[in-house]
Amino acid sequence: MAVNKNWKRIIFYIFLFAIVSLLVFFNINLYKERKEIRGYFLDAKQELEALEEEMEIAKQKEEEMNIDQEIERIAREQLLLKKEGERIFIIIREDEEVLIEEVEEPEEEEEGFLKSLF
Repeated sequence: MAVNKNWKRIIFYIFLFAIVSLLVFFNINLYKERKEIRGYFLDAKQELEALEEEMEIAKQKEEEMNIDQEIERIAREQLLLKKEGERIFIIIREDEEVLIEEVEEPEEEEEGFLKSLF
């Protein structure tokens, strides 16, 4: 009987050791996976922050461009300014007729003020 009890204890301890070993093994694997996933998460978070910064810079540049484009549009439409080498056309609508006039560029005078006096 004593031998039988010893074998039962040995089998119990082996079984207990096996279960504890499996639990430790799976826990270590889960820990490694969690650590790897946390690394991916931190990398993704840093990338997201960098992309948000780039997006903010792009929005600022877009706003600046829109302001410049708006200034240029107003200068062209209301002040009839143009870039070098461009020609300005004015379209006047009168009773369904469309008239197109080309605005001539005033010729530059070398002696502007004195020539207007004489």
